[in-house]
Amino acid sequence: ESSLTKMNPIQYEEVSQKWRRLYDQMSQCLDRVDNKLSQRAGELDDNKELLKLQYHGGWIHTNLKHLEPRRDVQYETIKNCLDDMERSVKEHIDETRVFL
Repeated sequence: ESSLTKMNPIQYEEVSQKWRRLYDQMSQCLDRVDNKLSQRAGELDDNKELLKLQYHGGWIHTNLKHLEPRRDVQYETIKNCLDDMERSVKEHIDETRVFL
């Protein structure tokens, strides 16, 4: 079994915490967009942009779900993927703030 382990416990804890932080940030962002959409009945241009952001945020959120760390994945592989996702999450949250 130890031959299948590609991350040591410290590495696993590091990527797990990063993944959880990013996942929670995206969940909160999606909730805020959802709440804003339910409050804006008449502002069609903003709603259109919010719907685009909600769709894109859902795509990021889904990709994060698939990146949940597992011990049988190499540390560098998951770390690099999470670094990329961290940039995507930050950009998305920044874009969303304009409408919230």
